[in-house]
Amino acid sequence: MATQTKSLLVVDDHPLFRAALKQAARLAAPDYELVEAASLGEAKAKLRDGLEPALITLDLRMSDSDGLIGLLTLKAEAPALPVIVVSA
Repeated sequence: MATQTKSLLVVDDHPLFRAALKQAARLAAPDYELVEAASLGEAKAKLRDGLEPALITLDLRMSDSDGLIGLLTLKAEAPALPVIVVSA
């Protein structure tokens, strides 16, 4: 039986913040594949395409999302998926 690769989805529109979050995630969870999305739309597309991350980190303020709307939208796509909000 094949095992599915565990992954984390980092959603942030700022490339430097995404890189910093990925670096921290590599230290905390070295066995996880790190997937990134630069927008809420890109994250939703990845989920619809079958990505099943163990966790999402989410910036609340992006070009296509502002405030809790992004969180609510992701939870509508994947209600059981844990989301950590990382936002200034």
